[in-house]
Amino acid sequence: MSDNNPASLIKLPSAATEPAESKRELRKRELRSRITESAMSLFAEHGFADTTIDDICEAADVARRTLYAYFPTKHDIIRSLCRSFIIDETINTIALAVEQHEDIRSRLKYLFVRMNDNMINADPLQKTLVQQMVSDQSESNENNVLLIGDLKRAYSGLFESSSDANGLSPTMSASLSAEILISIISAISVNWINDDNYPLAENMAEIEKYLIGNIS
Repeated sequence: MSDNNPASLIKLPSAATEPAESKRELRKRELRSRITESAMSLFAEHGFADTTIDDICEAADVARRTLYAYFPTKHDIIRSLCRSFIIDETINTIALAVEQHEDIRSRLKYLFVRMNDNMINADPLQKTLVQQMVSDQSESNENNVLLIGDLKRAYSGLFESSSDANGLSPTMSASLSAEILISIISAISVNWINDDNYPLAENMAEIEKYLIGNIS
């Protein structure tokens, strides 16, 4: 006798299918993490230029073909590190500024204190990542457009939800204010990277004072 229950005609995925897919995804994440962590250690020890793809493969214990499946070039690895340690960190800092402070002046003060501390305590690898990020801003490609877009949205949010101002001046939009702030921080970063005697704390304080002083 046949079963006329419609539910019996639906083929549900077997219990073995989902764990197998999860294991594949877990394996991918593990491999990607192993590659980036190995690369990060080598970049910190030997520098970006003196670290080869073969060095990274050996340290991560993966074949070249496996590495290229995740990162077509060495620059793609360092861009991934830039995303994690520079872009995402900046976005998180802005989110904290917005969460902890309602007015734009307090938010900017918080942001500049955190940036100043991060730059003063930066190690050689972090400087390399900042240098790569600033350099990449001049290149026109889809990855850079996405990264700059994420940064701009985060900085725009710094102004848009504030209680006292929506821009660096009464007539300036949050979007344009975000662009100007990103440009200023990029300029400071370039000078800080290339000049060992760059007066970072003094210049950060002056720029903070100027920006906050123009907000009415």
